Amino acid sequence: MFDLDKYLADLILNCRSAFGERLLYMGLQGSWLRGEAHENSDIDIMVILDRFSARDMDTYRGILREIGFYERSCGFICGEDEMKRWNPLEVCLIKLLPVLHIPAWLYAWIGIIALIKVVNIISGLAVQKKLVAVHSVMNKATGVLLFLLPLTIPAVPLRDSAIVTCAAATFAAIQEGHFIRTGRE
Repeated sequence: MFDLDKYLADLILNCRSAFGERLLYMGLQGSWLRGEAHENSDIDIMVILDRFSARDMDTYRGILREIGFYERSCGFICGEDEMKRWNPLEVCLIKLLPVLHIPAWLYAWIGIIALIKVVNIISGLAVQKKLVAVHSVMNKATGVLLFLLPLTIPAVPLRDSAIVTCAAATFAAIQEGHFIRTGRE
């Protein structure tokens, strides 16, 4: 019996081990993503590395043989440059698999932003005796950046887009706190 979740977990683990930081993206495509697969459907996976070589193809084939279901494993593997030349409309139905390498500093920064937001909620309750939601331009800009962030992954290093998004979110959170404590909305 085929277990898609186990297959994907094994594939991700083995690809991370083999390619390390070079692994930029993995995506599930096809009938399994659409919920139309049957027990013997092929398994369409997209793998994007920072760069691609014939040796990478051999490594990936070895991984597929090792985890099983090699004869049903399809999709493609390519480098970042090849992906940039691909028609985006042809790869739009993709499920992002958890292969992003998120550095500890980014988790810490997100935690700080969340802490500022919690302090803002408490300040609103203390100062204005109600829950206050500030709809500032910066909060809206941060929302747009958060929406666009996953779309930039193939073209922009996560580090760069995360810095821009977190800087905007930090400014928005601090500004929100200022507005709450001074009574501006």
